[in-house]
Amino acid sequence: MEASLKRRTRGYRWLLRGIVKPDGLSEITKFHPKHTCDMGQSRVDHFNLDINLIAHVLLKDIEETPRMPIKTCISMVHSKYGKIISKRKGFLRRRRAFEMIFGAWESSFRVLSGYMAALQYDNPGTVVQWRLFEGRIFDFVFWAFKPSIDGFAHYRNVISIDRTHVYNRYDIKLLIVVGMDANGSIFPLTFAIGANESNETWEMFLTHLKTHVIKGSQGICVLSDRHKGILHNMRTLEGWQPPHAYHRYCLKHLKANFQTKFGNGTVNKLMWGAAMQHQRRKWAAKMDC
Repeated sequence: MEASLKRRTRGYRWLLRGIVKPDGLSEITKFHPKHTCDMGQSRVDHFNLDINLIAHVLLKDIEETPRMPIKTCISMVHSKYGKIISKRKGFLRRRRAFEMIFGAWESSFRVLSGYMAALQYDNPGTVVQWRLFEGRIFDFVFWAFKPSIDGFAHYRNVISIDRTHVYNRYDIKLLIVVGMDANGSIFPLTFAIGANESNETWEMFLTHLKTHVIKGSQGICVLSDRHKGILHNMRTLEGWQPPHAYHRYCLKHLKANFQTKFGNGTVNKLMWGAAMQHQRRKWAAKMDC
């Protein structure tokens, strides 16, 4: 049994050597305590700044700010050790610190089924629907909390459908539907995580939404952007056409697209002002401006 420095051949003399005796105990047979490693005079990277050392420097700050910029990581290492590491090294060490705190992507997927089971256990009546390839490869999961399902009967007949990218190692999608209560407050209804954003993914999402949340409700106004998967399923999927549902475009997306194409802030504000009116008289007044 021997422990020595990786670069002992370059003159770094620290050494610890031992043996395991027949009784199972260890005995130190040689120890060279002089540690000649230092960071040197150069401001450039150093071989001792390995992945674990830098990750431990970043741990506390990564926990508070998981998306901390690479430049900040490099500055922290420079402040601590006086060395400037490369952007790639900063990126890899930041990722290592993130995984030490929050776990790796692979381990997160492994515990996802247990997390969903815990949601159902602590929230009886919560709906969770899975789709796995070959019974083990993740593709899609849908969930809706029981209070949201029960509360939908008391919401306005307006829901908004949207999604966002979950950027990192896997470009998975988070799908979400929100409703609106009588006070105009946003109320979350359903969620889903999908491996992609195909027509099939939207079909599964809208089917589960209809089956478990909307059920037999009529006259639902569905707001969304013009994503092809949403448009296709709103036209073809049973139960998402009048009189069951009426599809309209989200004004926020229209406003953004209008500004991008025409760049007219004045007209953009007039359009938004008219769309925010709840009375026909006030809407007409805004349209005449």
